Amino acid sequence: PLTLTVRAPDDAPFAITGIDDDPVLRAAFAPADEAPSAAPHRRWRVTLTPSAALPIGIHRATITLRTTAPRAERFAMPSTVVVAGPLVAIPRELRIGARTPTASVRVTSTAEAFRVLRVDRSDPDLAAEAHAVAGEKAWDVTVRYVGAPTRHGPLNAVVTLVTDDASQPTLVVRVSGTL
Repeated sequence: PLTLTVRAPDDAPFAITGIDDDPVLRAAFAPADEAPSAAPHRRWRVTLTPSAALPIGIHRATITLRTTAPRAERFAMPSTVVVAGPLVAIPRELRIGARTPTASVRVTSTAEAFRVLRVDRSDPDLAAEAHAVAGEKAWDVTVRYVGAPTRHGPLNAVVTLVTDDASQPTLVVRVSGTL
C-alpha cells in the first residue's frame, strides 16, 4: 500500500465524503491529524492498495476523491501501478543508432533459473541473440541493427523475450534510437 497526504492548496479545512475506486486500486481515507472527529480537516491520509489479482506489468488507474473543497468537489488522482516479476532487464531500454548498431541487455531472475526460448522483434531490421550466462540465473541478449545502411530516421521497436518462467512468460525490452 501507498499512503498519501492530501490537503487544499490554501490549507483550508475540507472533508472527503467518498472515493470512487478503480478495479486496479482500492482506496481508503482517514483524517491525517490526531482528532478523528467528523468535522472538516486540513489534511487527509489516503491509502492506495493495488488489487492482489493484478498480473505482472504496468497498470493505469484513476481514483476520484469526492470532497467539500470549493472548486475541487471531485478530485481525480491518476495513478500507475507497476507489478514487477522475477525477471529483471538491465538496462530497461536499449539505444541503437548509426554509430552504435549493437546493444545488449542482461536479464536476471530474482527467483528460479529460467530459459529464454526465443526472441521476437517488432522490427525486421533487428537481429537478436540470447545466451545463458554460465553459473548465474541470467541471460545476455544482444540486439543489432542489420537493415539497409540507407535507412535513416527514428527507430522505435520492442524485443520480446519468450521464457519458460511460468509467472513471467514474456519480458519486453524497448529499442529506440536514430539511424
